[in-house]
Amino acid sequence: MMITNGSVGIHHKKSKALYHLPQFSYIGDWQLLFNLKSIYDYKSYCEPGQEFEPTRIMCLKKSKFLDLCYLYPKTAANFKLRALERRKRITEQVDTELQEHLAMKSQFIQKIKEGSGRVRNLENLDAKI
Repeated sequence: MMITNGSVGIHHKKSKALYHLPQFSYIGDWQLLFNLKSIYDYKSYCEPGQEFEPTRIMCLKKSKFLDLCYLYPKTAANFKLRALERRKRITEQVDTELQEHLAMKSQFIQKIKEGSGRVRNLENLDAKI
């Protein structure tokens, strides 16, 4: 699939957009080329500062796309190379975002534990009085 108008944000679960694919980017090609299921959500976006226009995507059936790749192996090799490069960039970004999220979550849990420890100490203090 190719984005012919607008842009698409790639999300992991319900996170903010981890990666933006602008107009004329390919989307979903690595899933087709390597027979993978997507773990990402894709949402269309309007480019900042532009009037809203719907995102348009040019699609091919999987069977037609793979037939074309078979007929044009050099082009298919180029598609695979570019898809792997893009997938690597996206997964690196996702890993970074997830690590930051987990670190923040760990800090939050630690603060809660410290806070509840103070509450327990106050409860013990009340029991002694």
